[in-house]
Amino acid sequence: RSLFEDPKAFAHLMSQFKDRESVRGFRTRFLSASGAAIDVELTLSRLHNKKGETLGTVCIARDIRRQLELEREVHQKSQYLAEILEHSAAMIVTADTQGIITEFNPEASRVLGYSREEAIGLPAEKVYLKRKDRERKVRIVNKRGKVVEYDAKLITRNRDVIEASIAALK
Repeated sequence: RSLFEDPKAFAHLMSQFKDRESVRGFRTRFLSASGAAIDVELTLSRLHNKKGETLGTVCIARDIRRQLELEREVHQKSQYLAEILEHSAAMIVTADTQGIITEFNPEASRVLGYSREEAIGLPAEKVYLKRKDRERKVRIVNKRGKVVEYDAKLITRNRDVIEASIAALK
């Protein structure tokens, strides 16, 4: 009886390994002695003697059931957060450590006048009336390491000045 749940998986693995020294990260499912499927990640490497002749193959199978469960959880949470971002009545703009906008939700587009595509990649200071306001708040957040709320004047794409309450976090 084969270890592989899918008989074609072994043939696929061997076709990948045929002309290579190793295969890493091959995901498949093994069948346990009781017949239960186990998600595994395989690494195959050729074993050579001092002359370079192939002596055999080493195969390491790692149980990845917990890893897959965590990947599913991360995916679900990412989708949930994307829904919040998409449908929030609040303007949400995020920036990386260099101050470059990395997220820009529909409410931010409506209020500030930039499309998401236009805004992502812009310096965050571009939407602040006074560049120093943002720089000062970033220093405070970095020092405290927590959420800092403050009022700021932002400038829209049409150059209108608006008041906004900002919650900044590290």
